[in-house]
Amino acid sequence: MLTGRLLPRSKETDVPFRKSVMSAVLSATCLFGSHALADDDPEHNLTIGLGVGVTSDYEGSDDFKVFPVVPLTYEHRFVKIRTIGLGLEADISQSDYFDAGPVFRYRFSRDNDVDNRQVALLPEVDASLELGGFLRSGVPLKMIGFDDPAIIFAQGTVMQDVLGGHGGFLVEGRVGVVRPFGERLTAIVSGSTTYGSGEFMDSYFDVTAVGAAASGLPAFDADAGIKDVGATAILDYKINDKWSTSVLGSYSRLVGDAADSPVVSIAGSENQFTVGFAINYKLF
Repeated sequence: MLTGRLLPRSKETDVPFRKSVMSAVLSATCLFGSHALADDDPEHNLTIGLGVGVTSDYEGSDDFKVFPVVPLTYEHRFVKIRTIGLGLEADISQSDYFDAGPVFRYRFSRDNDVDNRQVALLPEVDASLELGGFLRSGVPLKMIGFDDPAIIFAQGTVMQDVLGGHGGFLVEGRVGVVRPFGERLTAIVSGSTTYGSGEFMDSYFDVTAVGAAASGLPAFDADAGIKDVGATAILDYKINDKWSTSVLGSYSRLVGDAADSPVVSIAGSENQFTVGFAINYKLF
């Protein structure tokens, strides 16, 4: 669902554009949010969904796991709350030009049940709860002189682990474009990059002397830095006033010390993929 509050009301930024901005940014930020069926400037509404996704077993893995997707979006005049994959965000900005607010995300543990035998012998990384904030905005191309219904957008997110899993922080940036094709179909393409703190990189990509002796992987000390670059494509289709579907494909490539780590270069892969599908239903 969409708040339609990123841009001021005008002929170029009326319902189709304003809804598409929110749909694009929310979808591209993470896997799925239920977003296709909101009313323009609603008093309140609720959309829920159900889907399935496939992603890497852990960061840097060349194995995959299946996980459920349960989109939920609640919109009120003064707050918009949405699930974003394994997290939640709340837009509390009350601005016509940008969205901003708190965000949290759950990150699964990496334990000795992973499929890769060498990585299973490394120290476990406990589950993390990442808390932080986001800021995003978007501009229709028609506002800057192009005769095209597409919208460009940008978002920044900062999150810190508060459970002690990896104990670090992440800074994520994303830019992209959304383009409606008629009244039912919307296509979204975006690019992203993520900076990982030293604590985050140590947790997922270090191989200590003890870990090297146990796993057979060479010792490695990962430093803070850019850990990945990626691209996401989403198709969002409105079936009717109650139902919609979303299909997503995402690719990211680990770079820098993340890619050089033996966890990735020997026991895993720099190439990380996510695909998924969800269907959403508007309750009110």
